[in-house]
Amino acid sequence: MNNSKLLKIENLRMYIDTYEGVVKAVDGVDLNINHGEIVGIVGESGSGKSLTSRTILKLLPEGGKIISGKIQFKNIDLLSLKEKELRNIRGSKISFIFQNPSTFLNPVLKIGDQIAENILLHQNIKKEKIQEIIINSLLDVGLRNPKNIIKSYPHQLSGGMQQRVMIAMAISCKPDLIIADECTTALDVTTQLQILDLLKKISKKTNTAILLITHNLAVVSYLCSKVYVMHNGKTIESADSKELFNNPKENYTKSLLNSSKQKINDKDEKKLNENTLIEINNINKEFILPGSKKLLRAVKNVSLKLSEGEIFGIAGESGSGKTTVANLLMGLTELSSGKIIFLDKEIYKFMKDDRKLFRKNIQMVFQDPYGSLNPRKTIGETLSLVFNIHFDLNQNDIKKKVLDLLKMVELSPPEMFFDRHPHELSGGQQQRVAIARAISTSPKLIITDEAVASLDMSIRAEILKLLKKINFETNVTMIMISHDLSILKNMCKRIAIMYLGEIVEIGNKNEIFNNPKHDYTKKLISATLEIPS
Repeated sequence: MNNSKLLKIENLRMYIDTYEGVVKAVDGVDLNINHGEIVGIVGESGSGKSLTSRTILKLLPEGGKIISGKIQFKNIDLLSLKEKELRNIRGSKISFIFQNPSTFLNPVLKIGDQIAENILLHQNIKKEKIQEIIINSLLDVGLRNPKNIIKSYPHQLSGGMQQRVMIAMAISCKPDLIIADECTTALDVTTQLQILDLLKKISKKTNTAILLITHNLAVVSYLCSKVYVMHNGKTIESADSKELFNNPKENYTKSLLNSSKQKINDKDEKKLNENTLIEINNINKEFILPGSKKLLRAVKNVSLKLSEGEIFGIAGESGSGKTTVANLLMGLTELSSGKIIFLDKEIYKFMKDDRKLFRKNIQMVFQDPYGSLNPRKTIGETLSLVFNIHFDLNQNDIKKKVLDLLKMVELSPPEMFFDRHPHELSGGQQQRVAIARAISTSPKLIITDEAVASLDMSIRAEILKLLKKINFETNVTMIMISHDLSILKNMCKRIAIMYLGEIVEIGNKNEIFNNPKHDYTKKLISATLEIPS
């Protein structure tokens, strides 16, 4: 490894002019990255991590202005470069891998054309050689059948596959530095580990430096040799990875580590009610693949029973059938065969006879709260709508119910949140609103689909505590879908492991973790990253 400085940032400040005043988004950042080094930046949402990475290449938000500081890349002063000169560095010498690939992949261009466009823009390569580079890049990131993938559009690929395509685009031009911004947040644990190992392999093989931005401290401890901690726009602590985790100096760093290691208290757990709430008997779901007549069996012979008040976990990789099972339970898609009995009724008969009552009793909390909240309605209007549909109440009573709900999900003072719009709330606050909406109908069953996957560790711990509290106080049954086994270990008494549409193992969490029977379960457990004790 070449230990000479690749990137040096000194006292960087970038402020944003808003209608409410100046926001000091980046307010004193110092950072050093050597050639071939993997460096992490950690901190909660709003700490300035992502904006620091974008400021490096002057990708500033509206109203953003660099106030002071130095950014030197290979001894070039980036802040002095004109836009045309910066374009020669973006994507070529410094590549980005973003958190949400579907936002950055062009929905109307095939994958092969998008990677080719990136290569042609930055490299002097003959067109006949581009196909070979594209295929090799896709193979390098572990994508099978690359010849089929290059003919696909982004929406035809899973989230994990889209992220691999983004990495393939990033490495296709052989950059000196890759900035990976939360690039594994939405991936299942095995895919996450593969991506991290892939980044490590690329860095070692090509001497490419990587700046990893994440709120997941376990990922940082696994991948990075050096870590910077950000808070309120500043780098408040930096150290070698091992030193930081063993001997953090700042109180903020200590609190981040404590939140990440926090266990949900089981002392108030009650005995499960033996009454069966929902029974799933040999359900199957088949889809016809786009552009062909082939059948995809997304769910195969899944059977299980859930008791009243139980928190039940479903784990598995992307494409294992977890979300399809959730959609079948919600009645959002029809079964190919099998039966689901809910409250002693077959669900499609239930929906036909009394759809309103069915919808009242099964609610869902999605991964992306902002996407599931109406941006044009205030929080008060969104939650009031539920009471208008399902209950015969006057407007004063409805407002009181909404304020009580906001208080229950610990949004205080509730009056302050009533008139706010979703964009005025943080991700954690938005998810609390989504949970408030889910519990507003006093449902019998709540399904959470990766509900904490994109949240900071400290906020994640708060949301999980809240869900546990709601379960204890209301006795609502919960199905928690997650690719993170450490979450299910904390929350659930029983866990089902899904693989290629089937439940391959089901049992008490202690049995699953201490004595897994199936090789796939063992693979999931071994891929689950934890912070060193």
